[in-house]
Amino acid sequence: IGNIPELGSWNASVPLNCNGQGTWELSFHTCPETDTEIEYKYLVDNCGSITWEPESNHVLNLSPTTETVNIEVHDVFRWNDAIQNCYTRSAFVDAIHSRSSEKKINYISTPKSNLECFFSCITPNIRHDHKLVLMGSCPELGQWDPSKGIEMRDNEMPRFTASVQIARSSFPFEYKYAIVKPDGYVVWDIEANFFCPQPRNPEDGAKTVVCCNQFYVSPDKALFHGLGVYVPLFSLRTKESCGIGQYTDIKPLVDLCNKMGSS
Repeated sequence: IGNIPELGSWNASVPLNCNGQGTWELSFHTCPETDTEIEYKYLVDNCGSITWEPESNHVLNLSPTTETVNIEVHDVFRWNDAIQNCYTRSAFVDAIHSRSSEKKINYISTPKSNLECFFSCITPNIRHDHKLVLMGSCPELGQWDPSKGIEMRDNEMPRFTASVQIARSSFPFEYKYAIVKPDGYVVWDIEANFFCPQPRNPEDGAKTVVCCNQFYVSPDKALFHGLGVYVPLFSLRTKESCGIGQYTDIKPLVDLCNKMGSS
């Protein structure tokens, strides 16, 4: 169910078909005339008892095109994750782990080659000076060599994306993400590799974009440790104050925190 008519406009869900291999499939045709953000979720219907997929909506950002483009989306059903919920809040995304790159949406556009892969994942637990790198078993993804991996774009922090032209002969392949620190040290994700299957052969000879979407990816399992100061303004008093705390009294508090090593 999603925000476009082809997915029920949030009013009516569209059933998926089970392919007998533990995955569910759906095909539909859409023709965006402008840059379009498609939002959607998966539902589980157990004899009329509906369970909505938790966490934020899936997002598929499409640019308009004059060509026919087949888009294969490989998703995972999302789950509740307390750590991910914490790291995706504004305190981390917009402050502690904020990125210096320009904020913009990376739309899926008409590929330059006949076959392209679009990778996306949510990785909020990454320091501002660390890079998220995509590596895999095929030559286009460096064959597990971090120095030849693909650096993910961080314009949509905490969502990272990358577009890679991959030869059909390189499918199927495995891949995973890693964090590269400024000194070159690589933090590999210890979870199992992700798998990208062989894409279908388009009958109309159209170009194909394979979207490999992952939910919460966290190569660095070390949790954030920090110090916060919570003081009511009226409790701050200096020689320059008028008996109760004033906004100008915040600066000496900040100076004191810096001297303590909390900055």
